[in-house]
Amino acid sequence: MTRHVKHRTKIETLRRLLKNQPLVSPEDAFDIVRSKPYGHVAAVLGSVRKLGLERLLAPDASAEREAVVALICARVLSPASKLATARGLAGASESLAETLGLGEIDENRLYAAMDWLVDRQEAVEGRLAQRHLEDGALVLYDLTSVYLEGRCCPLARHGYSRDGKRGKLQIEFGLLCDHLTRLPGAQPFDILTRPTPLQRQAFELLDVSLERSQ
Repeated sequence: MTRHVKHRTKIETLRRLLKNQPLVSPEDAFDIVRSKPYGHVAAVLGSVRKLGLERLLAPDASAEREAVVALICARVLSPASKLATARGLAGASESLAETLGLGEIDENRLYAAMDWLVDRQEAVEGRLAQRHLEDGALVLYDLTSVYLEGRCCPLARHGYSRDGKRGKLQIEFGLLCDHLTRLPGAQPFDILTRPTPLQRQAFELLDVSLERSQ
């Protein structure tokens, strides 16, 4: 580089500084190698943490808890089967798994996380009941069902499908919630052997929830 060119470069630099202009344009300063969408993940994960959902699942951080949080967020962002969810989380453009620090993820790890969550259902429902229920509060109870892709669930039976999936096995659930439809309790049951009268299950679920809230 000649002395003349160096001199012109210094003058141009000084001119930009005096005009409060960037010395290098963004196009020249950066090379975009990869761009991941993140805003939707930040919104959902931020809401999860604002609600304190992570500590409701378990007081201490763990790989299982992070996997369950990923499942919850993915259910909001892009509902899919566990296999499709695992593939999505492992995708090169997915920022949720990276944000949660999940590392390698597959459907087996997600199923293991669900088993971990089932073992903690009573504790989680107890924390929800303590937060949302109190003696004398209005409690609502209803039934719902989901269809099953598979044939190995002992609770699944053929029956009416609210999802319009004819020929699919159904699993029925009893749902307990407060007047704002916050859900402190849910319990699947066998359609053929559910309690009679049906209110018995609602009262039993309510009694358990209230006991956990005390």
